[in-house]
Amino acid sequence: MRCADLDRELIGLKTEEQKLIREIKAAAKANNQASMKILAKSLVRLRAQMTKLQGSAANLKGVSTNLTVSTTGTLVRTDGDDVWQQSSGSAAAACHCLTL
Repeated sequence: MRCADLDRELIGLKTEEQKLIREIKAAAKANNQASMKILAKSLVRLRAQMTKLQGSAANLKGVSTNLTVSTTGTLVRTDGDDVWQQSSGSAAAACHCLTL
């Protein structure tokens, strides 16, 4: 899945969460304990799913950032000639290489 797909899924889950909260309040107003209990369990499962999905999205974004940084090249001046080199991916190495 792409990050945008995960974000879209999270938005859908948040909408579902709001819907469940409204249904729980309606069941509480109607004094329907059985329905309220079932809906509350569903809400807990939904929130756990959202937490896992947010963790996955953060992990995927981190990996994407690392891949972007590790494939970025840097321009290095050696003996008066500009040479294109692959950076090692670390910010310190990139800063050191950029000093022209």
